[in-house]
Amino acid sequence: MARIIAAQLVARFPGGMISLGFLIHIEKIFDSYGAAGLVLAATSVGQAISGPVTSRWMGRWGMRPVLVLTTVVCAAALSVIALAQLELWAFMLVGLIAGLSYPPVQPAVRTIYPKMVNSRQLTPLFSLDASAQEIIWIAGPVAVTFVATQVSSVIGIFMSVLFLVVGGAWFISSPSSAGCASRAASAASASCSPARPYCSRPSWASCSSARAPRSRHPSSRRSAKRGPSRASSSRSGQSPRLPAVSASATSPSAPGRSPGA
Repeated sequence: MARIIAAQLVARFPGGMISLGFLIHIEKIFDSYGAAGLVLAATSVGQAISGPVTSRWMGRWGMRPVLVLTTVVCAAALSVIALAQLELWAFMLVGLIAGLSYPPVQPAVRTIYPKMVNSRQLTPLFSLDASAQEIIWIAGPVAVTFVATQVSSVIGIFMSVLFLVVGGAWFISSPSSAGCASRAASAASASCSPARPYCSRPSWASCSSARAPRSRHPSSRRSAKRGPSRASSSRSGQSPRLPAVSASATSPSAPGRSPGA
């Protein structure tokens, strides 16, 4: 439990460092905060697009392959921005790639938590995670701003790369993430069955032909039993029999005589 929490916090630390690292670095290159804002906007657009896409990939291919792929591509894109001398449009393109390939550690860990604890401990665990992630947005910007302004903006960006690679490798190699990855892969390769009429395979529509369960309500049973007799009587031209009513109940009582007489 402690290993998972610590690993995912380290892997998510670049989330509070990349924006300020890009801002200081691109501003030093072009001497313009507008240019730095364009690169940050491209990175933010990439992160907004990658959220649902990478989550869908994890559900289809498993957690570990997606995390490995995104970590490698994102680390390469950050290194290019830190080292290369490019035009503004090229920096925007690389920033977009860095945003698109940002590792989905937070959705992954939110998937692991329910498998690690019972339902009674799940809410406190989510509360602990929400409180612990504030360290990312407090210590991360302070550290990258200090290093980028006092030492070098290149080293500031490479700090993000270091946290990204080390934290991602630590999280990926944890036993819980490995177990969830294997379960996700086995679930994705499982065939549909009548017990699961809707599955995640592309041919899920062919599995939706499962019969609906029969109703067990007593009134439905009685209506089902009475239905054929009424239908047969209507087909034969006879009206259904009505319960007999006594004449004493329908005829009015004679004047001057009490009903009990």
